[in-house]
Amino acid sequence: MNLAGEADTIAGDAVSAYWGTEGMLVEQVEKLLPSLQFTNEAVLASSETQVPHGVRKMNGEEHEATLQELKDGNPTAQIFAQERLHMLGDPDSIPLPQQCWRVGGWAMCTFPGQIFAQYGLDLPFETELANAWGGYVGRPMDYVLGGYEMKLARSSFATADTGPKLMESAVGQLQELLKNGEAAISPQN
Repeated sequence: MNLAGEADTIAGDAVSAYWGTEGMLVEQVEKLLPSLQFTNEAVLASSETQVPHGVRKMNGEEHEATLQELKDGNPTAQIFAQERLHMLGDPDSIPLPQQCWRVGGWAMCTFPGQIFAQYGLDLPFETELANAWGGYVGRPMDYVLGGYEMKLARSSFATADTGPKLMESAVGQLQELLKNGEAAISPQN
């Protein structure tokens, strides 16, 4: 009995069952391969900017409620209250890096925080949690709807206009890269 061969058969059967058709990816590649155009040159370009990341602060009523939460004894409420009080000494805005890259006809941008799913759908070539921690970054309406991600804390300090600012910056950088990235890098022969 050849255990290695039997394991390969079982693994192959599992892959076929999962994907539905054995060799489906290979068949697609074989179909598309003749239409691909290869080149020895690729346009490479990058950009980086600092995007002002607003820091939310408590108003007077929220400050009073926070002090009351510290006294109430609910451990979860106390943790969030301590977080909000800690933030009183934070600046009103912090510049966070955003980078974009172009390789040929492909481009992507980084986002310094955990951005909400709709932003990823609006700009599918993005990487979040890159180069800095910008907290949860929701859409303006998410700050009204609430939820744990929007509850003011060091993990969720961005102002409601931060997401649109990051998107505007990303789109602007990508437009410039795709417009002006005409210098091609050729391999050495």
